[in-house]
Amino acid sequence: MKAYRRVLGRVVGVVAIVFGLSVRATGERVIACPVSAQDVETYALDGLGIVPSPGLLSVGLGESIHLEAQVAADDVVTAPVVWTLTERPAGSAAVIQASVLPADVPIYDPADAQTMQIAGRALLVPDVEGLYFITATITTAAGGSVDVEVVASGGNYVGVGDHDALLGSPLTPHCAECHTLDKRVQAWKETKHASMFQRKISGESTPGEEYELECIQCHTVGYNPTPGAVNGGFDDVATELGWTFPGSLDPSNWDTMPDALKMVSNIQCENCHGAGSAHSGDARAISVSYNVGDCAICHDIRAPEWKTSPHARVPYRVGGSCAPCHNGDGFIAATEGDSIRPGMEHTIGCAACHDPHSAANEHQVRTTEDVTLSNGEIATEGGNGKLCMHCHISRRNSAEYVLENHSHYGPHHGPQTDMLLGTNAIQYGNYIPSASAHLLTVDQACVGCHMQELESDNPALDGEISHAGSHTFEMVWDGGTPDDPSDDVDQTGVCATCHGEQDDFDVLTLKDYDGDGVAEGVQTEIDDLMETLAKLLPPLQLNQVDDPTDAYTQAQRSAVYNYRFVLEDGSHGVHNAPYASGILKASIADLQGAGTEVGPLGGTPDGSGWIYSDWFGWYSPIFDGKWIFHQYHGPLYVVAGTGDMINLWDPVINDWLLTSPDLYPTMLMWGRQKWVTFTPGTGGTRVFTDTTTGEILTYPGFSFEPPNIAPGN
Repeated sequence: MKAYRRVLGRVVGVVAIVFGLSVRATGERVIACPVSAQDVETYALDGLGIVPSPGLLSVGLGESIHLEAQVAADDVVTAPVVWTLTERPAGSAAVIQASVLPADVPIYDPADAQTMQIAGRALLVPDVEGLYFITATITTAAGGSVDVEVVASGGNYVGVGDHDALLGSPLTPHCAECHTLDKRVQAWKETKHASMFQRKISGESTPGEEYELECIQCHTVGYNPTPGAVNGGFDDVATELGWTFPGSLDPSNWDTMPDALKMVSNIQCENCHGAGSAHSGDARAISVSYNVGDCAICHDIRAPEWKTSPHARVPYRVGGSCAPCHNGDGFIAATEGDSIRPGMEHTIGCAACHDPHSAANEHQVRTTEDVTLSNGEIATEGGNGKLCMHCHISRRNSAEYVLENHSHYGPHHGPQTDMLLGTNAIQYGNYIPSASAHLLTVDQACVGCHMQELESDNPALDGEISHAGSHTFEMVWDGGTPDDPSDDVDQTGVCATCHGEQDDFDVLTLKDYDGDGVAEGVQTEIDDLMETLAKLLPPLQLNQVDDPTDAYTQAQRSAVYNYRFVLEDGSHGVHNAPYASGILKASIADLQGAGTEVGPLGGTPDGSGWIYSDWFGWYSPIFDGKWIFHQYHGPLYVVAGTGDMINLWDPVINDWLLTSPDLYPTMLMWGRQKWVTFTPGTGGTRVFTDTTTGEILTYPGFSFEPPNIAPGN
């Protein structure tokens, strides 16, 4: 993947505080650096008195803001960063201090780490409610001396305050005083966040769960036991009221809790946005962060998984059509119908996929709306997997796209949705089997495989943290050695339900997709077809496919598109083997001048009147084009059904047989209402085994290898 550098305009004032950073045109910026629980453990920060921090510029009084100046990775820092606290609230004695973070603590965001470097760090601990104006003077070889401004705030925790609706306590509204009509506040009340502490302290639990004092640090507002962090958080109010964690869990714990403590119970606005007492009337005194660090302060298991995922390493882009999928806040804006604005520059993190304000979808998934592809087809199946489908699309209408040459030729990276649906490749006017069993049978589609939960004995599971599946989205574990593929482990556990135990994803198929006479693993079959196609494209006879030149014919452009459609899908046929093989074979046939058969059965003519279908075998058209003669079944009348289903009238059996490329040799005898599996018998007979009862039905048939007998004989 190419690393892209973006050049942004300067962002200061309100935008700086809202997005938690400041940027200049030459790339310098200042952020509030997150510190996760994993960082505290990995770098032994607890011994330095450092506690996890969400990476917000709005914090409670006495809490730390870890300031981090960053510059482009290819620049050179020529002088230490000079930090200046240019303005602070009256009565404040706060100063910019030297950072307490060790130098080996890296940039938190993996995508940032690819393109940025740390120029310097500092520490600010607000001690009086109000705004703190900070200037970082950054000196580099490329940018010279540049002042980057950022605004931080300190305050007390006040709580959402809408207790008439939420808790039944008649307290004065706080956040809700202004946000009563805010759709986010209203929707948040339905989330598990809004009642987490109340439910747990009242005795609700899951099997094997122990609810203890340490749990409430994440389930209450402003809980921070750091000495000096006295700011109205739960721990401060509990100390003031003399409340202690109960010895047993039951509803009386909540019922008897003082209203002032209920005010800062559960997971509320300020857990994610920072202390809000200074926010009233000043938008700069609150943070709206899309950083993973904001979630990771509590969800410390998922964050390290995410850090190994491709999402965490996607270079974000601000403008144009890339932003809705290449940066997290851009995706949020797109799903909510908002415009893409400067300052939207966060990687694809937690908030991109999960809406903290809404429980409308399972797991607070941001959207499961149907997805319209560039050719007009609509993805309606897939459950939570439809979230993924909003971005993993080709972004091309292939039929129009191949009419001329383009730079960066082919479908957009990651056309998995198009592949799963079996659409939007070049089909040359032919019928190509398209329905993927994985789309229809895997629970939640993409999610079912790529976010699989690993078994306890899986070597890719390190304690509670997964190195594959879950929020890594990876189907392969690198064995702990990213640069050595020899010890990679395919995560095939999710395949076992349907395919039995598998060592890898090259699952043995009963279909000879590449036509070499041997039914091999599905990935082997598809890779063989890709190699065959590559050798038919310039440079001829080499297993490589170059970008087309303007001299390419439309046939060559179409073939390159199909090759890259399969290549960019990345599964080597696993997602939808019938469609992947179908479009590759159609391209091969088109380049060879043979063409492919138009009709429900598909297949490749051999030039002598016979057609070979990789799923149905040899057959030949007879009579009006709807009758065929099959090597085992004999005469059949063929009618396309709904989707990929095919209706076959068998005059010998005197019944309709219903099947599809994915089902065959399993078929439904329509009139008899029996699901049967077909096998060729001895002496030209046909054997159908009832899949429910095991009953065997035998009928006359045919058995020969074309072209040993001519059609109609």
